Amino acid sequence: MGGGKAIRTLLAVAMGIAAATLLWVAILETFVWNPTGYVDDPELGRIYRPGIYVHGTEGFSYSRINSLGMRGPEVGPRRPGTARVLFLGDSFTEALQVFPSRTFAERTGAALREGGMDVEVVNAGRSGASPASHIYLAEWYRRRIDPDVVVVQLSCEDFTSDLTDPKSNFYLKRDRSNVSAVMNTEFHSAHPVAQKSRIVREVISFPLVRLAANNINRQLNLEPPPREFDADVDRDLVEVTVHALSQAYDHPVILYVPGVEYDRACCASEPAEALLRDAARRRGIPFVDVGDEMLAAFAERRVASHGFANTQLPASGSHLNAAGHGIVATKLTPVVREELSRR
Repeated sequence: MGGGKAIRTLLAVAMGIAAATLLWVAILETFVWNPTGYVDDPELGRIYRPGIYVHGTEGFSYSRINSLGMRGPEVGPRRPGTARVLFLGDSFTEALQVFPSRTFAERTGAALREGGMDVEVVNAGRSGASPASHIYLAEWYRRRIDPDVVVVQLSCEDFTSDLTDPKSNFYLKRDRSNVSAVMNTEFHSAHPVAQKSRIVREVISFPLVRLAANNINRQLNLEPPPREFDADVDRDLVEVTVHALSQAYDHPVILYVPGVEYDRACCASEPAEALLRDAARRRGIPFVDVGDEMLAAFAERRVASHGFANTQLPASGSHLNAAGHGIVATKLTPVVREELSRR
């Protein structure tokens, strides 16, 4: 009798744990985090699987991922008379931390439409993307998206992390005097834990396991931070990147999103900004930097452009919040309007 009671107790405990786990998974996927996972596209590389994405680990939003792995509705043929603006960049452009209507891409499109222009925006921002992917996929974007203006969002980290790393999904390859963008067909994941094996990648595709893996990654610092930007070392890389973008797109606009050190009242990436601004000017590419406006908003109204209440205090390592996206869209809109009028 005693043994039977013990077994029933163990079963009850096991069922309770299972029920609690299922409940937590349901809460997690509905209100906290539900990644859509990834698929391999022969032309685009590693992209999000279509579906609904819940992001609540930094900021909060729901997102629809279309069949191209992009955030937003499906991209069909361009309507006659409608201008199309393509936004390229990394997680700052993708902006999973805020709702779609609050991103600078959608806000810029809304402002242009309010000004009387028939405009459609396509947000092709990709977490972890470097300029190498924008350069490599330029022909695909021209053929499939057919943009009138292309906004390319860059930051200091674009030149200090994955741009020339052959283990990345896309990277720049130097061959004597030539530089070309290359897609790494062996790329599977940028996550340090997921890189171990296919079995590990499949296991951590489950939201609860993936969230735990992310926390372990942060605690153990498995992913080293990017090196500091060095103007002497990185000058040539900036020049090569801006030149390649000028050749790849007819009407590019470079948007520079700086890291802001609010406690020092300065932008953390001024050397990169200066080199990019000069390279863009010499090639006739409009250049938009929002560092001064972000600093002014914090100094005058104590409104930070980075950081969220559920994550950390505003810092250069945080993503843009809704206020930051608003500042970017306000400064970007007239520049895009001018470029559209010239097409």
